[in-house]
Amino acid sequence: HNQQVVRYYNLCDIFVLPSVSSTQEGFGLVALEAMACRRPVIVTNIVGVAKEVKVNNLGVVVEPKNVEQLSKALEDLFLDKNKLKDMGANAYNLVKDKYTWVRHVDIVEGEYLKAVG
Repeated sequence: HNQQVVRYYNLCDIFVLPSVSSTQEGFGLVALEAMACRRPVIVTNIVGVAKEVKVNNLGVVVEPKNVEQLSKALEDLFLDKNKLKDMGANAYNLVKDKYTWVRHVDIVEGEYLKAVG
């Protein structure tokens, strides 16, 4: 199943997560999965990873239920293949540097060591 999901991420040019409810979406793990496959993302500003997307040039952040913003973001990205490639590379680097399991284990281990002194 996981290999199939990765295959689909790799088949797309842009991953779109048009979330409309923060209680249903939360952080946006699927956006991170797409970014790990070097795909730029379009997310709504309620997705937890939206700030990272905006600040690090990983894709585009739009307002929930704003069809015009979403369609413009898609059009702009499809018309600029270099931008797609750059955003995809940025996305991959962010996931590699910040969101791997090894990175999280190191952070948790560090916190435990601080707690026990």
